[in-house]
Amino acid sequence: MLEKTADRAEFSKALKIGALCIVTYTASYIMRNILSVSSVQMLNDGFTKDKIGSISSVHFMAYALGQLVNGRLGDRIKMKNMVVTGLFMSGLAAIFFLFTQNLYLQTAVFALNGFGLSMLRGPLVKTISENTIPKHARNICIGFSAAGLCGPLFAGMLAAVLNWRYVFFSSAAITVIMGILSFAVLNFYEKKA
Repeated sequence: MLEKTADRAEFSKALKIGALCIVTYTASYIMRNILSVSSVQMLNDGFTKDKIGSISSVHFMAYALGQLVNGRLGDRIKMKNMVVTGLFMSGLAAIFFLFTQNLYLQTAVFALNGFGLSMLRGPLVKTISENTIPKHARNICIGFSAAGLCGPLFAGMLAAVLNWRYVFFSSAAITVIMGILSFAVLNFYEKKA
């Protein structure tokens, strides 16, 4: 009887942590795909293929560099701080992108977007592995794979019904809201140990 209660408690904890981490990671995948799903509309709005290609290339280079840098930082900085910083950096960069016309500034801002997104996977996986038993951690990591499929789908759905500027803005809002929610929930769980 006592063992079943402990199993239920572990499952409940894993479900809560897993749901938060998967939804957070899905939000990052939505943000990661806004440029690609919006590019056709952006071309009609004065952007060129070269300009979009340059912005996209620098974004992914910043993401790759961020993976190296943030992998090291993730061992020293609290997970919730890394996640909220990454989500806020990404969301605010997408909003700022809307208010600038200069290619170099747009490229730099979108590089910040990529760098911010690179702050998420490591800390989220660390949270899962340190706070759930291995059986549940494996199942949650399967959900991470689903985030990689669902995020682009959701970004595409936004682009199907919204102007590219609203795609950027709504994705940024989702990302910032997830940053606030993740921080609050993880802070709450941290206090409960």
